[in-house]
Amino acid sequence: MQATTLRLRSVAWGRRVMPAAIALEFLLVLGFAQPAAAQTGAAASVNGPLTFGNNFFVTGDYVVGGAQGLNNHLVNGFGTGTITIPDANPGITGAKSVPPGAQIIAALLYWQTVEKSGVMPGQPGSGQNGFFRPVFKNGPQTGYPISGDDLMSQNTVSYSAGGCSGSSTGKFVRTYRADVRAYLPQDASGDISANGTYEVRLPSTGNNTPLTLGATLVIIYRVLSPDVPLNSIVIYDGAFAAGNGMLNMTQTVQGFYEAAQNPVSRLTHIVSSGQSNKFQTVKLNGSVLPSLYPRGQPPFPGYYGNWDNTTWTFPYPGSPLPPNYPATNPVPGGVGSLPSATTTVVPATSNAGCVSWGAVIFSTTVQNTDKDGLLDVWKTKQGYCDASINEGSCTRGNPSTGWVDLTGAGTPGDGPDVFVQLDYMCSSVTGSSPSSPGSCNTSSPNYSFDPRLSADGTNAVQKVVGAFANKNVNLHVIPTHAIQELTCTDTTDLNGNPLLCPFPNQQGVVGWPGGFVFYENQMVNTADGNLDDCTSANPPATCVPVFQHGKKDSYHHALFAHALGLPNWTLQSGTLANVDANTPGPNVMQSGRIVKFKTSTPHGLTGTSYTSCPNATDRV
Repeated sequence: MQATTLRLRSVAWGRRVMPAAIALEFLLVLGFAQPAAAQTGAAASVNGPLTFGNNFFVTGDYVVGGAQGLNNHLVNGFGTGTITIPDANPGITGAKSVPPGAQIIAALLYWQTVEKSGVMPGQPGSGQNGFFRPVFKNGPQTGYPISGDDLMSQNTVSYSAGGCSGSSTGKFVRTYRADVRAYLPQDASGDISANGTYEVRLPSTGNNTPLTLGATLVIIYRVLSPDVPLNSIVIYDGAFAAGNGMLNMTQTVQGFYEAAQNPVSRLTHIVSSGQSNKFQTVKLNGSVLPSLYPRGQPPFPGYYGNWDNTTWTFPYPGSPLPPNYPATNPVPGGVGSLPSATTTVVPATSNAGCVSWGAVIFSTTVQNTDKDGLLDVWKTKQGYCDASINEGSCTRGNPSTGWVDLTGAGTPGDGPDVFVQLDYMCSSVTGSSPSSPGSCNTSSPNYSFDPRLSADGTNAVQKVVGAFANKNVNLHVIPTHAIQELTCTDTTDLNGNPLLCPFPNQQGVVGWPGGFVFYENQMVNTADGNLDDCTSANPPATCVPVFQHGKKDSYHHALFAHALGLPNWTLQSGTLANVDANTPGPNVMQSGRIVKFKTSTPHGLTGTSYTSCPNATDRV
């Protein structure tokens, strides 16, 4: 499928992968892991002042690290801070570093700025752009540019450096989030090495606006071991500052569905404006949580100068138990336990400390008897509601309201289940029944990539289902969409800007992984299998998402087509390297505004654009 017909609907910043014992065998067969799309920019909800950001189900955990010295080094309108994983902050309990060999599922940088309303320097959006880089020997010397998603709340929030805000000062706090996973360093094998030091440069001008109050890096990882329990990590984010009309902060977190029988849970508040002499009380499900800092300091003392990412873990991962720490987990578990948890922060009656929120992270191990990544409660109900839609409320059996169907899932304890959405491309789509092979016209010269078409009585999908059954795994393959295959051509967007095709004149090619994520986030017309039919302001009623958002937590996705688009040459693989020992020099050369790449094999490019190249393995 060509890039020019793929139009992005939402940004993916998470990935759910099944436990290793099942996932590895499965990926050898179909070759696709399932990406997740985040819901961003929503208004604050009845659950509290922050909005649902995303939820993850991993055999792993998360770590946080805050930026030190951010406002101690102000140069040219930017403050420079350093984040270290693991972080030595005593206010972080539980996991602090990423285990060796773990897969990095997401790396999110949060920061918050004070900005001024109006149209002048320091105006809204002035804190949005910055730089991020890993710090290591021979690493990048300058930061990678980042632009944060603006996590605006429903109402503009005020800001006061004196604690609880009073009347409006014309200033407000704004929270930004950037996906920086692509900028994390890699080892010689291409695996991400998350532990280490990172530098952030963010807009900050001292006493004027914009003023960046702090930054926190959140890393979510997965351990490749079936012995690690399944963990649900839920993020709510936004911008909220207490005021005279609303001093208390109460946030209900949902999206983990059902905690394990004896759960391990964690809670992180990412906040600004904490001070060592301003106090508040933090609660989880009504249980008072103690400060993790010594010498009578509050839960949010401004450990990073003006910023905190305090993290409590239950049960406490150490001995002896700190004073006033809950003896039992405030989060009940087991069958029938509540699918949500509530955290509350109340300023003290004297020396009240009112902080400004950027995010709340909650995690808990979940009930997963068969170790297949499907929660017991999902199997029992034969489906679940997408947590990102309507506060996780939906109509059973109706996908348009957020229901994710898992009909056919076995009873917990009966063995693992694997659900797969099957899509396939055709040269010609003939009907509106994508669950039938007949929706593709297979009369000559037409063709179909539906893997269920077979001449020997047992099609390829049935054979794979049988192979899994021999391993006592229930594989559910759900045929979903027949897609009209198109030829990749250059075009323009609605503003007339050029959109260049990465695979010129090639049919049905989907790039990996970006092109595949791009494809999943489209709307497809089930009447004719065309993606372009659903790009208007009022698309036909037959347009549905190619891959339902809520399926990210339970389904894998397989697309059968002509080819998987992969680059012929990359720096990491060494195919952009010096292959001529008699001609030493770098594999990438710049002269003025011209950059030349040397490929390890002839690229075969022709045309006037390349006639100035010295030889057939150079491209400008």
